[in-house]
Amino acid sequence: GAGAQQPIMPRVKQPLRVEPPQEYNCPARIDLKMSADDEHLSSLHQIAELSARVAKKAPRHNALSSDKASAERMRDYALLAHSARRAGQPSTAGVQAFKQGVLFDNVADYAQAIKCYKHFLESCLESGDAVGEALACNSIGVDYQIMGDSHARQAVQYHTKHLEVADVPGKYIAHVNLGLCYAALKMPDEAVANHQHALRYAIRMCSLAGESLACGNLGMIASVEDIPTAKACAERQLQLARTLNDTRGKGDAYRQLGVLSNLQGAHGEAVHYFQQAMQLAQAEADELVSNSARCSIGVAKGNAGFDEFLQSLVARAAPNGQGGGAER
Repeated sequence: GAGAQQPIMPRVKQPLRVEPPQEYNCPARIDLKMSADDEHLSSLHQIAELSARVAKKAPRHNALSSDKASAERMRDYALLAHSARRAGQPSTAGVQAFKQGVLFDNVADYAQAIKCYKHFLESCLESGDAVGEALACNSIGVDYQIMGDSHARQAVQYHTKHLEVADVPGKYIAHVNLGLCYAALKMPDEAVANHQHALRYAIRMCSLAGESLACGNLGMIASVEDIPTAKACAERQLQLARTLNDTRGKGDAYRQLGVLSNLQGAHGEAVHYFQQAMQLAQAEADELVSNSARCSIGVAKGNAGFDEFLQSLVARAAPNGQGGGAER
């Protein structure tokens, strides 16, 4: 058979999902790509080119046959869940409900997916399944995040429950998601604290990918108040992304460095960083990020040109002002 596909690295500002146990035999999850002008994008997703990511790619099939197969599987899972409940097998019924939830996620019906995940959570609580409970809380919380800022508090509730029952990798995931939620709720102190906890867990797990992501998310929050800290985080993310050969991670770091340079008035430096990000996006055939970086280059050049224009006005005004009384 073919070799294992290289996993796609998680992105900054992207909620993280817990992987279900292999024995669940779940359908492939497809995190749908969202458009830059999608009204449902929350502030977690305002940098659309970073959030509109397919976190895990499933094999492509004919769309019509795929939809029919999905509908049939959904009916099968519902029937199996009903049968298992009647037979007094809550764990089996819960797993079938979880599978239904994944299929609802795959068609962006997050409200129905959450109902399925809540059935799964009930069965896990009934059977004392802590692993399933963590998976259910994470799944519900992430779907609330995707649904937008108005659901951020509900997301916090479930990610906090996830944190309480999770193992170390799960606690890392929960802290990342909580940091993103608190950022959406305009609670930067809580957001920073959670991203810092995530960073500590990543270091504890010796996970360079986890550390890179935590630095990226932490830098996004810090950039609001503390540009030097944000820059240090972005530079560390870039260093780790290079080590991991994570092209998209490098692009994210270059874009953040460009944003920070713009804020500092170093517009020429910003253009350089955005050009790096655009080249990496083009190498990945990522049109969304490439176009966004191109726009950012234009903005940075415009800022630089405006600064030069103001300086020229000052330079012209000074001699005029001095020489105004010298005539006649």
